[in-house]
Amino acid sequence: MTGLLTGAPRLLLLGAGDLYDAIGRLLGMPARPGSTTAYLSAHAALYQACLTGAAAFLIIGVPVTVAVARRRRRSRRARAVQVTPQSGLVRAAMARVTPAVAGHATRADIRDELSIAACRDSAARTRPQMSPAQIRAAAPGEVGIPLPYTAGGQLWAPFLNPTGTIAPTQSGKSRRWLCQICIDAPGAMLCSTTKPDLLELSALARTRRPSAGPVLVFDLTGTTTWPAQLPWSPLHGCRDQQQAWATAKRLVNAAATSIEAGGGRGAGNDRVFRQRAIGVVGAYLLAAAHAPTSSENSSTGLERVAAWAADRAAAREAVTILTNHPAYRHLGAALNAELAMVAETADAVWLSVRRALEPFSDPRIHAMCTIDPAHSYDVTTFIAAGGALYLIAEEDDVAAIPILTTIVDEWIAAARALALTRPGRRLDPPATAVLDELPSATPVPGLPASQADSAGRGVLIHWAAQSRSQLDTVYGNRARDLIENSTVFIVWGGIKDDDTLSWLSKIIGDRVQNRHTHPTSGLLTGDRAGSYTTERVPIYTPADIRTLPRGEVLVIYRHLLVIRATTIDAYQRADAHQLRADVTTIENGDIPIDPHGYPTHRR
Repeated sequence: MTGLLTGAPRLLLLGAGDLYDAIGRLLGMPARPGSTTAYLSAHAALYQACLTGAAAFLIIGVPVTVAVARRRRRSRRARAVQVTPQSGLVRAAMARVTPAVAGHATRADIRDELSIAACRDSAARTRPQMSPAQIRAAAPGEVGIPLPYTAGGQLWAPFLNPTGTIAPTQSGKSRRWLCQICIDAPGAMLCSTTKPDLLELSALARTRRPSAGPVLVFDLTGTTTWPAQLPWSPLHGCRDQQQAWATAKRLVNAAATSIEAGGGRGAGNDRVFRQRAIGVVGAYLLAAAHAPTSSENSSTGLERVAAWAADRAAAREAVTILTNHPAYRHLGAALNAELAMVAETADAVWLSVRRALEPFSDPRIHAMCTIDPAHSYDVTTFIAAGGALYLIAEEDDVAAIPILTTIVDEWIAAARALALTRPGRRLDPPATAVLDELPSATPVPGLPASQADSAGRGVLIHWAAQSRSQLDTVYGNRARDLIENSTVFIVWGGIKDDDTLSWLSKIIGDRVQNRHTHPTSGLLTGDRAGSYTTERVPIYTPADIRTLPRGEVLVIYRHLLVIRATTIDAYQRADAHQLRADVTTIENGDIPIDPHGYPTHRR
């Protein structure tokens, strides 16, 4: 640098001779003429300034440069890049030469179980109506479930796998994963959530799918203006006794979810009276469906049911309706006996009755559900048509939870029943239920049990919760079954509950680590001394799991070792421009959808 600034005739390099000159200078001897040392001595002030600057750069500049480089590298890793065929090829090539991290699933494991190839191999079973040529040409979302990304590309799970995820609030699970499932689900789709994000990101995309069914919305938050609202009445089909009792059971059990907390401990008496309450509510629904219309009583069927639940004296009308019907006289007598029970017993039964029917007194729910039962949507027809249904309510909305839970339970049961009528006893294409914020939005009571064989019928259930304790509060010991039956289990960073973190660290497992011990004093020290041993250490400690960077997840799949993966935001998909336009369209309220849930430009 000194030579450049002074215009030296040659490149100034320090050699062994300059070392002797420097020592001689210290002893008072002159430097050799023409040497580098002599030249620098002639420009001592400038040389010292350059030396000081170089030292400052090494002390300050290098650490700052390294820190900036690390920050950029972390930023690039956390920010998922838009996936293109070219970037996928590059990533796959790099993955082939990069060894798997110890304790993690190998590339061969992932290729065999969670790849597009694995999905196409299983499609002969999961998509029986598709020919081999159609399977080979199908888009990935037609044969598999989209999962996060690894170095080798995106993971895809065959349509045999229900999924579950634990993601703390504001972790981004809706935008970075669940919306991908909502968009790509090939058949009928149900989505329950506490915010309109999933609707805004995926609803219009659903209408653009080939042979798309209607897209309906049941929004109790009033934040969206989707033109096609779900026409649902609890009285639909209740002229049939079996259907009336099925709806009653869903309403009563959905309203008692909090009572069943802790696996039902302390709820034994309530459960006994609940069985009797199902009979009462079923009789009310049946009577309301058969109630004669007259100018003297202009009440709707739902208003009658609400009135009977609030006043046992008014419920005598239901007894009269059933008694006057030749096929239901015995039910009228049974209802009359319940009404005549001693106060202690009757009060316990009517507590469950009121708990189940009280939500219909909420003005929002009353307005949306007070329709002619004949005009209520038929859930089986809706699923067969490949329709998409969005249910939206605030988290912990006491009035909304039983109603939305009933609708979800009815949808899952109808999909499972419909599968039994199809070739191979499974739906093709499969039906998909995305249950965001499951414990606080739609805690379907029988989900841990029904999830076990739903995927085998082509009914895929994907649930999300903020914590394991939420699941324990709602399902008690059955929460273990829910997690156990979720063959794809995804964990996000930010979890703070030490029990959950310790449990996750334990089920992820250990790895073998080499350990070198050596003495620090004595004659034999250094690399040649000491001994080598092995020890088992956690693949992920609780702290490792808690501090996962935003957007990174751990995927636990069946028998495989853990997989560390990265999620992408919805706006980093290849169709991000279209999704942004969809969100703007829905926010502006000028939505090109007719009242039946189809695009207005449909021919």
